[in-house]
Amino acid sequence: MTASYTTMLERILKAGSWVVVDEIQRLPQLLNEVQRFLKEKRLGFVLCGSSARKLRRAGVKLLAGRALHRAMHPFLPEERGALSEGLVVQAIRAHRDYRGACDDMHYWLPFSGSATEVDFLLGRGKHFVATEAKAGIRFTESWGQGLRTADGIEVLPFHEFAAVLASGTLWRN
Repeated sequence: MTASYTTMLERILKAGSWVVVDEIQRLPQLLNEVQRFLKEKRLGFVLCGSSARKLRRAGVKLLAGRALHRAMHPFLPEERGALSEGLVVQAIRAHRDYRGACDDMHYWLPFSGSATEVDFLLGRGKHFVATEAKAGIRFTESWGQGLRTADGIEVLPFHEFAAVLASGTLWRN
């Protein structure tokens, strides 16, 4: 960090302010300044990064005893509403990429303006599984209108669907 930049920060930030730094591993020497600002200015810092290894190799102070570690994970099942589709797509993508849960994933709309649609159409070879993501306490029949099948609809809470993906039993013969 240049001296002029440090001076500017000292002038603008008041004690108790918070500073967010993303990708801290790209500028490891910044941790020395962070330590100084913690002590002298009583600033709060949120330091995000993806490689603690790079920081250790750089030989900088790692703020031992002055920092809390918090990991950030994808959405949790209890985060309802618009997040439910994001949670389901995250689970499907991860199991597709890591475990081969499906070959393809598509959104299905038979024609423009149709009220019928399927959030996720998963394909493996010539077989497909249609999946809808909905948030709610109880299943409502209207949620499955895009999933019309002769065999009916299997309704799974997210944790059960995730378990099916993880176990590799999505494709039953």
